[in-house]
Amino acid sequence: MKTKLTLIALAASTLVAAPAFAEGDYYCDYCDAATASVFDLQIGAFNSVDNNNVTNSASVNNKVLRDASGNIGLNVAAGSNNQQANAAAIADAQFSFGGAAASIVAIQGSGYNNTTDGYWYDYYWYYGTTNTASMNDQALKNVKGNVGVNIAAGDGNQQKNDLATANASNWYGYDYGDHAEASTEAYQVSWGNTTSSWDTSNTASMNDCAMKNASGNIGVNIAAGSGNQQFNGLSLASSH
Repeated sequence: MKTKLTLIALAASTLVAAPAFAEGDYYCDYCDAATASVFDLQIGAFNSVDNNNVTNSASVNNKVLRDASGNIGLNVAAGSNNQQANAAAIADAQFSFGGAAASIVAIQGSGYNNTTDGYWYDYYWYYGTTNTASMNDQALKNVKGNVGVNIAAGDGNQQKNDLATANASNWYGYDYGDHAEASTEAYQVSWGNTTSSWDTSNTASMNDCAMKNASGNIGVNIAAGSGNQQFNGLSLASSH
């Protein structure tokens, strides 16, 4: 496989989970609020991939992460220039006079990428590629909590799971006009990409008892091919 990274291959994530200052409250000189935010940026551009008789495999099998709990991120990728990420921002303010705010902004951009899998040239057949990404058996069975899973087979796929949650509890249950706000924004842009495939196989799968009996906030992205964009986002805010 010959891979050329020409200009841009960028993945950035900014997480904020902290008390925020609230102004103008009659009851206190300073008032805490719970704020949690995730800003995500995934950009893949001007990349070139030429595959000739290549096999890429990535898998999660058996009992990996079985009975796990908590904040869990799992990325499985086979191929070239795939971008995957999991992010969580959590804020909790006790005895707060303020409110709670949770926000997510996710941006995925893919442009002017070229993928060639197998080709005929000068009386010779150059074979394509086989990409296989899978999660099988009892992987993540009985898992609990915030779970993000990305499975990609191919080239130039972008996958993302985000969680932002904020909780504010006011002072002894008094009502000081607390408020809760939650928002999620996702922008996905794809332009000027080309894919030429001959004798190529891309397979992404989740089989058997994988994630059986799972509970909680669960985001799963499964993609096979080129230039796919996938996003799962959950923002939660509570004030009481």
